[in-house]
Amino acid sequence: AEVGEARVERLQGVLARTWKGHTGVLRFCTSDCQERLIITGGRDGTVRLWGVQSSACRGIYTGHRNTVYWGEMLNELGSIASCDGELHLWDAELLQRLHTMRATLSSGHTTHFTAAHALPWGSPGGGCTVLGCSERLPGPVAVTLFDVRARGRGPELHLPPSVNNITSVAAFGDSLCVCSCTGQALLLDIRSGGVRAQWQAHEAAITGVRVHGQGTVVSASTDRTLAVWNTEECTQGPGADAWARAWEHRPVSTWAPGGEGEETAERLFLTEPIVGLTELWGNVVAGLGQGVVLACPPGRVSESRLKLKCEIKCVGSMPHSGWLLAGCQDGRLRAVY
Repeated sequence: AEVGEARVERLQGVLARTWKGHTGVLRFCTSDCQERLIITGGRDGTVRLWGVQSSACRGIYTGHRNTVYWGEMLNELGSIASCDGELHLWDAELLQRLHTMRATLSSGHTTHFTAAHALPWGSPGGGCTVLGCSERLPGPVAVTLFDVRARGRGPELHLPPSVNNITSVAAFGDSLCVCSCTGQALLLDIRSGGVRAQWQAHEAAITGVRVHGQGTVVSASTDRTLAVWNTEECTQGPGADAWARAWEHRPVSTWAPGGEGEETAERLFLTEPIVGLTELWGNVVAGLGQGVVLACPPGRVSESRLKLKCEIKCVGSMPHSGWLLAGCQDGRLRAVY
């Protein structure tokens, strides 16, 4: 059997539940760690909380003014962080804002955040630190860390001038992988801000990056490709040059568009731009416009495609429940298994 084949077969495409309430396109969907609460946000500028066992909306946060493209439950604090260009920290029960974090840099520039992320347990400050990546203009691109427990600013990590707006972020250990709208990827040291590696990962905007297993990072792009990068090969180098050589054009596998009969063990051909990434049952799930593709990198690819009748704009997952979440163009959230 191919790697991941048995797991992939578990996704049958059965619609488990639909949640309706947003009046615009969904931009993110996620759940708390206990999978009792689902969180969605979108173009209507609201963040909505949903019960898992019913389709009823349990609360609406209306503090944002623009499209909300990221949100996450900070379980230890009982609060939610969300971003529409500025980061809001708010109470999950009272739906009241606790703190606002803006992209005001030490250089004096005031701009907006183009991406946000909550550091996981195992990273420095994990569990109580969120970060925002500032827009390139008018100032430099920087990653600002915020201690949400103390509600104070942390380090400001400046990226090289050649880097454009950041669109996706993933953290593992003391490393931060940031990816840009021009297909560049960088590996940063969270503590020092030093650039450990910088490489051209894709030919277009990177729409998702995930840490997949020990030392493996998966990136997805609107260029219709997925790439798997092995970080462990890079840690042997003594300096930046060695890092660059180890990463340059050396993905473990790349899945890209191709013609009929050209599929190999390293390639999976996608016909649409990838709008987002998540994981389910140890498989990477790539959200496409009209469906999803599951595969288990970096071994032999076992592919499972699922077509939906709606246009997908974001994806999430509930691993314990075995549900795949699909946020759609029509403002609805759909769960399938």
